Amino acid sequence: MFPKTLLAFILLLSAACAPLMGSWDRGLPKDGLPTEDRLWHLVFPLSVAAADQCVFEREATYGFFLGDATTSGGTADRDVPSHVQVRYVHADMPAGKAGVEISDWIVAVNGEPVGQREANAVFEIIQRATRARIQPLTLTLSRASSVREVNLWAVPSCRLIVKLVDSPVVNAFSDGSHIIVTSGLLAFVRSPDELAWVLAHEIGHHALEHSKRAKLQDVLN
Repeated sequence: MFPKTLLAFILLLSAACAPLMGSWDRGLPKDGLPTEDRLWHLVFPLSVAAADQCVFEREATYGFFLGDATTSGGTADRDVPSHVQVRYVHADMPAGKAGVEISDWIVAVNGEPVGQREANAVFEIIQRATRARIQPLTLTLSRASSVREVNLWAVPSCRLIVKLVDSPVVNAFSDGSHIIVTSGLLAFVRSPDELAWVLAHEIGHHALEHSKRAKLQDVLN
């Protein structure tokens, strides 16, 4: 049986992010949905819904990922002064609502050109500005030779490190620092609601620090 606190946490998260679920392809390319994106499609709204419960493990998010052009399916263009593109964006998070789109080139962050920096370096610039509470975050984006600016305001979320493991085993678990989800689980679930329930369960273990308590109990024993 579920502990009452964990069950209440799962129901709270499921109810909070229910309006953000919808179909798998909401805000995603219609020519096919990458396996990983099924995960991020729910991790973002669930982590935001859990923010109030993660008092000491909280961060700000905009709801998007970056990728290097060579690894995200793009091709470097001499007319675009950047090698970094938007790899994923959630339609109902701040970036999606502001008009950031998958495959947008990142040209500048808060007026600073990204030049030839890689995606990790650009993401670190964004994180530093966010930790310093520089809001809004202004991104200069390029697409099809047009350049535009968007302003983003971060929202609080639970700090989660979610890893997708290539395994046919149907499983998900929290080890105290990571939430591990197998590709077998993603292939097994039939809807976003089923996956959301599993993720909410593991986020509940993470936020309630069940793994840390179990390790402490082992030491005491």
